[in-house]
Amino acid sequence: MEAKACVTNWFVLLAAAVLLLLLFLLVRTKLSQALKKIIQKRNRKSWSGDVSTQFSSAQFSLGGMYDIGDEKNDVEPVKWHELATEHVSAAVKRLRKAAEEGDASAQARLGLRYAAGWGVERNEAEAVRWCRSAAEQGYDRAQFILGETYAAGWGVEQDEEQATKWYILAAEQEYAPAQNRLGERYAAGRGVEQDEEQAVKWYRLAAEQGDALAQDRLQVRQLRKAAEEGGIEAQFRLGLRYATGQGVEQDEVEAVKWYRLAATQGDASAQFILGERYAAGRGIERDEAEAVKWYRLAAEQGDSSAQFILGEMYAAGQGIEQDEAEAVKWYRLAAAQGYASAQFILGERYAAGRGVGQDEEQAVNWYRLAAEQGYAPAQFILGERYAA
Repeated sequence: MEAKACVTNWFVLLAAAVLLLLLFLLVRTKLSQALKKIIQKRNRKSWSGDVSTQFSSAQFSLGGMYDIGDEKNDVEPVKWHELATEHVSAAVKRLRKAAEEGDASAQARLGLRYAAGWGVERNEAEAVRWCRSAAEQGYDRAQFILGETYAAGWGVEQDEEQATKWYILAAEQEYAPAQNRLGERYAAGRGVEQDEEQAVKWYRLAAEQGDALAQDRLQVRQLRKAAEEGGIEAQFRLGLRYATGQGVEQDEVEAVKWYRLAATQGDASAQFILGERYAAGRGIERDEAEAVKWYRLAAEQGDSSAQFILGEMYAAGQGIEQDEAEAVKWYRLAAAQGYASAQFILGERYAAGRGVGQDEEQAVNWYRLAAEQGYAPAQFILGERYAA
């Protein structure tokens, strides 16, 4: 019996040890995953990609994790934060040594550290000094950054000509952000004489390297050229660009201008949007009568949204004399195209005999068509009717 009890106790202890080991492995895995996410996040934001910086980021994060853990530990946070500081300091020393020996990449990275205050005290003058040293050696990124500092007057006196000079040097080395910035300058005549041909040239060079902003601006220029030549689709799309601020500065008045040009040439989508603009007073003075005019033009071309809204305006006497029969006419046209809201309202009209003769069968028919499209109010009413 004593031997049996001993064996039982041994198995209990073994099971407990296994459970503790599994718990330890689980906690370590969770900690490792959390630490990995924190390190990745810090590395994405880091000014420098050197290994020492990554080690210091992990150490700093680990210190924070001890600091906020379930069991408060006053020693571990200090230990890991100090190690992080030591690594950052060591990284800066190595970077400074390489920079002082003339390494352009190190000079630029050191400049960025001074700009951000990462591992050194933030110092605009030092940031500019080191970026300039790298730029004068032909380092394209540093040339671009120096252009940015002169353009913004950050750490130096603002100087548009100097900004343009450094942008050009970087752009000539095929640095896409500089090419895009140079395109902006030629387009606006900032620091250079305005020159649309040069603007397009530099935008195209940046766009060919995949610069999304440059691609957008090139597309806008192509759209504008086509729009000015009378292209209806181009006029409509240019209106959309100005309405959303995509590739251009958002401008509601300019958006209306291009929508109107497309609408006047018979574009139904532009006519509908122009109706919306007049109804809301967006980019133009509010005018319900004008809204009705443009909605009607779009509706007559078969635009179901315009047909439905025109029905609503007749029903409410909004911008036009109230007319229930006309309201039903436009609802019916929209409903026939599968517009669920119009189908539901037509069902309500037949149920109430409003603008049409009361007809329960027609009411159910239109409710069902709307319900089959997932229109919840119609589904509810149908359910109520079947339940009754």
